[in-house]
Amino acid sequence: MARRGDIILFFYKYDPIAWLIRLASHSNWNHIGIMLHGTVILDLRATQKRTAHIRYFLRSSIYRMKLLRIKGLTQEAREHVINAINKEPKVRIYYKMLWKFLLMFLGIPSDICNNCAEVIARPLREKGFDICPGKDVRLINPEDFNKSDLTEDISNELTYKETL
Repeated sequence: MARRGDIILFFYKYDPIAWLIRLASHSNWNHIGIMLHGTVILDLRATQKRTAHIRYFLRSSIYRMKLLRIKGLTQEAREHVINAINKEPKVRIYYKMLWKFLLMFLGIPSDICNNCAEVIARPLREKGFDICPGKDVRLINPEDFNKSDLTEDISNELTYKETL
């Protein structure tokens, strides 16, 4: 069963920005969120911070997901990440995210705003869990979590029955 602090990677089928993210990062994954507990996800979208029940994604044909657990993640680090996401503005300015993505595609770190992966990777790094050593945290993307030696795939623990 998914636990608080587990990482969830998303694939959106019909989103042109998602397609560009996958293309630029050479990945199947274009978005990332964190589990608040076994059935609720917290994530930072281009225009808003969102809390959603996992049932929404599991029932939809436009999403695919992968569940990752960070090896040895402490309770303190878990809460630090969740607090960092909660400190982000609830409503975000879309054109800032577009600029951020453009600069990321060009490999230029930017402080315009935080992207979905950065807002998780930064507090993890602060607590000693460096998802992608040597890479500027402002350029980290969902694929970096997917490839990290610190994460393990626990997607088999993500089942519809836990959401009933």
